[in-house]
Amino acid sequence: MKLDQKLIGTCGYLIYKEGRRGLIYYEMNYKYWRCGYATEAVDRIVLYGFSNLLLHRIEAYV
Repeated sequence: MKLDQKLIGTCGYLIYKEGRRGLIYYEMNYKYWRCGYATEAVDRIVLYGFSNLLLHRIEAYV
């Protein structure tokens, strides 16, 4: 968390150069589920994937 510099989870991409696609992954400490943190993180990494990494497709497995 930004306020106290506490790590509550991780997120990122596995990038496949063929087809310019990425696979999103994330994990969150159970105490922070349903607080909107994962939603915020996924929104930002999807935007980053299309804007900065120039991906054509982004996938996630649940």
